[in-house]
Amino acid sequence: MTKNEVHWYIALTKSCQERKAAEALAALGEEFWFPVRKVRRKWSDRMKTVMVPVLPRMIFVRADDAHRRELTSRVYGICAWMFDSANKAPAIVRDCDFENFRDFVNGVDVPVEVVPGRYAAGDRVEIVRGPLAGRIYELVSVDDRRCLAVHLGSSATALFDFPLGDLKKIEN
Repeated sequence: MTKNEVHWYIALTKSCQERKAAEALAALGEEFWFPVRKVRRKWSDRMKTVMVPVLPRMIFVRADDAHRRELTSRVYGICAWMFDSANKAPAIVRDCDFENFRDFVNGVDVPVEVVPGRYAAGDRVEIVRGPLAGRIYELVSVDDRRCLAVHLGSSATALFDFPLGDLKKIEN
């Protein structure tokens, strides 16, 4: 990796400062992605739909290494970067992994509760219905629930609940 190569990095923000950091990145003209989703919340007198971060305290930022370091001091709210302990460097998310993850998050509006089925942890599955049809992911087990894993490089994996009825097992 050369110093001037541009990669996706995961910025870690101060608690509840994701929006402010995203606004600051936008004002600077930076390339970033801050996924949010709609959630219904109950107040004492009403129900309200609010936008909440999909990944609390995280924003994806595309930059070269030198610029990434500069953003830490220039953008209010960014306090650190996800670290890859194996390489002893900031974690880099490959473009293909980032696009796969972004497509998945954009295709799934809310978490889905899934019932156990004929699948096992480690199975590679294809989504057969919905906006993500044709995509292949890995099925994992987390706390006795079925989830899909979307790998974000060597240092992170995102987990999602997903309906087993929308999946097809890929035979090796």
